[in-house]
Amino acid sequence: TLIRAFYEKEKKENGEADEKEFRYPGPIPSSRESAVVMLADSVEAAARSLEEPTPEKIKALIEKIVDEKVKDHQMDNSGLSLKDIEKIKEVFYPFLCGSRHERIDYEGLGE
Repeated sequence: TLIRAFYEKEKKENGEADEKEFRYPGPIPSSRESAVVMLADSVEAAARSLEEPTPEKIKALIEKIVDEKVKDHQMDNSGLSLKDIEKIKEVFYPFLCGSRHERIDYEGLGE
């Protein structure tokens, strides 16, 4: 698994980075459940880093993160089909939008 945040930071600071140095050598998910947890953790962490978490940005982020995991063969032993993965992306979207929306200021309630 590529630890993308640190890899991108190194590239930004030094112009280049060896991807091998930013890969976690651990096992890839071997069950449907562990794959869903890995995907959820990845997209939730990335969503927290969005400065302006609009629904469009959140949707694009989910697509990017999940698609990168698939292309990186992280889902190969999970038992998830591509149809399952598409459904997972659909389910993540409302949860991340709900957790990342701006809160209104309830002035005077905390006093």
